Amino acid sequence: KVINNTKFYTIIGKEEIKPYVDFEEFDYHAFYDQLRKGVMPTTCALSPYDYINYFEPVFANGDDILYVHFSKAMSGTFNAMNLAYEELKEKYPDRKLYTIDTKGITILSYNIVKEIGELYLQGKTVEEIIEWSNKEIDHFATYFFADNLKFFGRSGRISNFSSIMGNIIGIKPIIYMDDKGTMTNIGKERGRNSATNKLIQYF
Repeated sequence: KVINNTKFYTIIGKEEIKPYVDFEEFDYHAFYDQLRKGVMPTTCALSPYDYINYFEPVFANGDDILYVHFSKAMSGTFNAMNLAYEELKEKYPDRKLYTIDTKGITILSYNIVKEIGELYLQGKTVEEIIEWSNKEIDHFATYFFADNLKFFGRSGRISNFSSIMGNIIGIKPIIYMDDKGTMTNIGKERGRNSATNKLIQYF
């Protein structure tokens, strides 16, 4: 069975939201409206118990798992995954968990998952899919700029003063997903047009 999962819990105020458990489709309009109103969401990674509940029905059915996930470097949740798998191996010694790290988030991870899904539908074996991933994942890249520094300031990545002043003068940090699966600030431009032109140059 092929699984793609970014199942972080999102916490808004006192409400804990579980994507793909509480709902199938994400209402991004409502979510971003809340952000514009000043809501600052946080995330909570899965526990080993969560992973066991997620993986065990598949193993119990006699299936192996190919788990395609977002960047391992961006979260400690995969330590929980490893602990869960070690426990499940004792109960299901013949079952296997294969993992593929897309080294990406959002659109980068999504595009790789689509490619892997196509390979699966074509009948490729798990070994062939992993071989493709080992060769091709580092050929995917994402460059983007941050349009608003407000959330960088609120999360502590930059000072509140810097975020306010940056927004006033229109500073747009240029960010790159590198081959280690981390977001790297590789420059900054002033204004959307300049930032967009810089992305085109990188592309």
